[in-house]
Amino acid sequence: MRDTQEQIHTEARRATEDWFKRQCGNTFASMYFYFKPGEVKFHISEEAPTPEWELGWNERISIGKTIGQVRYQIIEIAQRLPLFA
Repeated sequence: MRDTQEQIHTEARRATEDWFKRQCGNTFASMYFYFKPGEVKFHISEEAPTPEWELGWNERISIGKTIGQVRYQIIEIAQRLPLFA
């Protein structure tokens, strides 16, 4: 369980840092949180990178939140996802 938690935190950090760069480049883009079932892989963008990715949360990521706030939100959501189905 500890390894999974570390993976979730590491992947949330990577995904939110990537999101922040892209969101700053296009402040009008509506970005959403996606995950890849069977893996601890997260992505935040306007659409899923490929068809096997699933929407992890149906609300857009707020541009009014900090990277830390979004990271915390992703970690909380990830606790309920079927990452290893």
